[in-house]
Formats: sequence, structure tokens, C-alpha cells
Amino acid sequence: VKEGAIMNMTEVPEMMGAEHILMNRAADKKIFDDVVKMMYDYDAYFARYGEKAADNPTQGNKAGGLTTLEEKSLGCIQKGGHCAVMEVLEYGDRATKNGFILISGPGNDLAGVSGQIAAGAVLTIFTTGRGTPCGFAGPTFRLSSNTALATRKANWIDYDAGRLLTAKTPEEVEALNKELYDAIMATVNGEYRTRTEENGYYIMGALKDGVTL
Repeated sequence: VKEGAIMNMTEVPEMMGAEHILMNRAADKKIFDDVVKMMYDYDAYFARYGEKAADNPTQGNKAGGLTTLEEKSLGCIQKGGHCAVMEVLEYGDRATKNGFILISGPGNDLAGVSGQIAAGAVLTIFTTGRGTPCGFAGPTFRLSSNTALATRKANWIDYDAGRLLTAKTPEEVEALNKELYDAIMATVNGEYRTRTEENGYYIMGALKDGVTL
């Protein structure tokens, strides 16, 4: 974002319970109102079908230690950094502003990332702890949050971020941060091909009638 890029984030059900953090980062009153509307609209979408957003955490999430949707939401929002929210899009809309933007979309990986690509994303940086194997419709830089997964699924994972857990000093953390940044920039500049590109593995999903968590 500091270098003028557009970075988008979706998974509205995984913002619920922590949405006030995003509202406080709105660039202006209109963006604030747009974030509020996005949250209310998604809540109403669930209600129309008699579903609850609190049902979003998966079996894998619970096995990993999450107990509530709010805990999951705090983690989801953390992945978006600390930039101001510059725009809020409906599912299928195209981004018109640089900076950090939000897209109304589900927590479902295929449908959510497809909405991000429709908005203009040319690279997906996908964090996984359990090993979600989706390829998505564009280049996917898959980041493992633990080394065990990166070791088991070496042909899927582009970067092992689990090493941050064993870093002993601030200098080690900073070096790993720079390594990740450089790896992503090498991907953006075409110097590195992601595993999904090498494997020729691409998938597209879309919102369907009924609830997509």
C-alpha cells in the first residue's frame, strides 16, 4: 500500500464481532457508513435463510483452538494490516481506488477469492494453517502459518511463516519479514512462479443461492 498498490480483503462473516476495528480505520464518514452497511447487509443475508454467522468457525478452526467467531474475526482482521480503509465494494464490483479496500464476500475460500480477483487482484496471498489446497483463478502465493504444514505440503506452500514462532530476537523477526516481502515482490515482478502456477492448478467459485458462510 505504501508503494501505491491496491490491497483488498474479504470474508465478511470473519469480520463480525470485530468490525469496529475496521470502522475506526475508515478514511472518511462515507467509508465508515459503507463498512456499517456491509456488515448489516451480510447479517440480514444470513437472517433471510435462518442461519447464524456464529456457525462460521469450522471443525479445523475449533481443533486449532478457536472457541468463538469473534476470535476468528480478530485474526482475519489482523491479516489486513493497519492501513486506512479507502473503499468498500459489493461482490463482483471493480476497485476504483488505491490503498486498502474491503469487498463484501463470504468466508468460503473459492467464492471469496474469486470476488477479490473480480475486483482486480492479480495476486492472492493466502494464509493457511490447515492446508487448504484451493488453486483459485489467478496466481496464489500460499503462506503456511506453521512449519509442520510447510514440510508436509512442500509442493503447495510458497513460504513457511512458521519460522516466526521460533525466532528468538527482533532482528530475526525483521529478517523474516524482509524475506517474505522480497518473496512477494519477486512474485509480483515475475521472477518467481507460485506453486499453483507451476502445478497449473486453477479453480473459480461464485456465490450461490442460499447462505455461503
